[in-house]
Amino acid sequence: MLLERVTLYRTVIGTKIRGWLVNRFKKLGIATFGMIVAGGLTSAAHADTLHDAFLKAYRQNPTLNSARAGQRAIDENVPQALSGWRPTVSATGTAGQNATYTAFPSGATSYIAPTQENLSIKLDQPLFRGFRTVESTAVAEA
Repeated sequence: MLLERVTLYRTVIGTKIRGWLVNRFKKLGIATFGMIVAGGLTSAAHADTLHDAFLKAYRQNPTLNSARAGQRAIDENVPQALSGWRPTVSATGTAGQNATYTAFPSGATSYIAPTQENLSIKLDQPLFRGFRTVESTAVAEA
């Protein structure tokens, strides 16, 4: 008896859900047909393949373009985070010249032109940054 009630309940619920779905699909079909007819009447007929239509939408849709730009910006965070593992190189250099003229009582002069050149190259390789690189990489990849 309990099995008969459960079966009856499932049948009643299933019939209601099926009826609701059929009505929804009918309404959706009518709306889709109306949009196709309206679109066909207002635009000139031209033959685009499905590939061309997708390509055109992909290139010219501003919503897709902005979403792609946002994704590129997010994707750039990963290389920036991974750069914490890489060494940094900095170089500085100076060059200069000081001229010294000396006049002697005999009338002779002396000219000394020492040049100064300095070059410094610094290489830093981080070994441990307090888990900052690990955490920033995990956040960027998420």
